[in-house]
Amino acid sequence: MTSKQESGVRRRNVRWLESVDKLRRIAEETDAEVIFGHDAEQAETLPFAPDGEFR
Repeated sequence: MTSKQESGVRRRNVRWLESVDKLRRIAEETDAEVIFGHDAEQAETLPFAPDGEFR
């Protein structure tokens, strides 16, 4: 990996962390529940529409 590529990876990681911080802040300020798309344990606790569809 070149130094330019490494720099890009670091920038993306920083942006990802900033995004997570922003989502946490918004959730705290609005008393929102954050739904994670790839959390099987959380999904088991959520209500789903019949046949898993929302319309």
